[in-house]
Amino acid sequence: MARSGTRPGIFMLAIASLFFIVACNGQKSLRDHSSQVARDAHGITVSLRGGQVKTVRLQVFAEDIVRVTASPLADFNNLPDYLMVVAQPEAVPFDVATTANTVELNTRRLSARLDLRTGKVAFFDHFGTPLLKETERNFGPPRDDPGQQDADSYSVQQNFLTDTNEGFYGLGQQQNGLVNHAGHPVEITTHNLVIAVPFLVSSKNYGVLWNNAAVSRFGDPQPASPLQEGFDLFDAEGKKGGLTVTYFDGDRKLLTRVESDTNYQFLQRADQREFPLPAEAAEAKDLRILIEGSLQAKHSGKYTLQMYSSGYAKLAIDGEVKLDRWRMNWNPWYHPLDLDWQKGEKKTLSLTWNPGGGYLRLLQNSPQPEGRMSLTSDTGKAVDYFFCVGDNKDQVISAYRRLTGKSVLLPKWAYGFWQSRERYKTQQEILDVLKEYRARKIPIDNIVLDWSYWPEDAWGSHDFDPQFFPRSEGFGGRRARAQCQYHDFRVAEVLSRNRELSRAECQGIHVQ
Repeated sequence: MARSGTRPGIFMLAIASLFFIVACNGQKSLRDHSSQVARDAHGITVSLRGGQVKTVRLQVFAEDIVRVTASPLADFNNLPDYLMVVAQPEAVPFDVATTANTVELNTRRLSARLDLRTGKVAFFDHFGTPLLKETERNFGPPRDDPGQQDADSYSVQQNFLTDTNEGFYGLGQQQNGLVNHAGHPVEITTHNLVIAVPFLVSSKNYGVLWNNAAVSRFGDPQPASPLQEGFDLFDAEGKKGGLTVTYFDGDRKLLTRVESDTNYQFLQRADQREFPLPAEAAEAKDLRILIEGSLQAKHSGKYTLQMYSSGYAKLAIDGEVKLDRWRMNWNPWYHPLDLDWQKGEKKTLSLTWNPGGGYLRLLQNSPQPEGRMSLTSDTGKAVDYFFCVGDNKDQVISAYRRLTGKSVLLPKWAYGFWQSRERYKTQQEILDVLKEYRARKIPIDNIVLDWSYWPEDAWGSHDFDPQFFPRSEGFGGRRARAQCQYHDFRVAEVLSRNRELSRAECQGIHVQ
């Protein structure tokens, strides 16, 4: 009886010892992970063990704004100065809670939870509702950098998990005709008529300001690529390997051949194309190019065809016209078309292009995983972005304004009606247009004199050519601006001394 009575005691002792060992190991794990976290007045810095990313920092800029910076280096001493953020971190109360595998930074408005093993960050609102979660970060060689590359420069990419029905708005002034960019590739760069603002606003009432001034991308981390990277190409006869391209001069056929990538996108220099037209078509007076064949998808999902064009271009898929575009030759750009494909599915393609001296290339973005969002830059020192939250879109945009500075209102006259065209060739032409507005009793506040008002041999000098603008003092200068009380822009005024208009009818001419 005594021996049997001691067995439960031995068993309980073993269990207690086991719990003691586990508890000690757990405390050791907690202590080890806690030693990774350094706290300062504005947030925390976490040192990671293994992997590409060595250091992740969470900085509290305001109770609704946290900056996330992830670097392959042990510190952030190589980060460049801000180009767009003017705010400094505020003295905001926050607390830090550490578990065995996570550290969580909490303000009154949001929480940022960092995985101490991977460095990935997840964001929550003040109710604990999940908002956004990081997935993979990637650092690679800088992309398309023609200069000398710094040893601490990388192409940087941050992927996020999102809701499949989540909308993303912003990114500046884009030319793709979209308001909601979710699931659509957008190149974030500045171009004529394209103004890049790397700020996203989610339908879930948060925003992300991507803190990088290099060429960047939302959605597909890769630039749009040739068709053959996403499709197998078949010519008009059904043979694999390329598309049938026919060159015409008017209705006269000049040449038919198979091409895998009809590339008339760029100039090499001056008026010389990077890839010249075939000799048979080089002297055509009324050039027309017809591209025909089929595309067979290598993957399933939503493809985006990118028709980079100027001149007149018409794209049909399976006999249905999907894009019908004309664009000025001095300003070619991408015209996107989203289409669903199943792997192995074929769709016929027909593209008619009347160049008129313009440019063309048909590219593609392959399907991206659903429920993912990525931000990528061709070069950078670290993954760097600001996360902000709000109860509505106005509060999210308010956070952006506090980061980047308030936008001042334009002067009152600038909100009126502006008349503009490619150019006005003479001073009299401008005045005649203004008179016609008056004659028709149509209000007008400004007329834009864009370019080529200078002498022919003084390109861009901003001096008026007296042959075509004989009274140029009426179109610019301090006296002109003062007399019309327009001081905010380089605006030139048509004054009463021109005698064509009264002072009361003085209208602004915006000189670029």
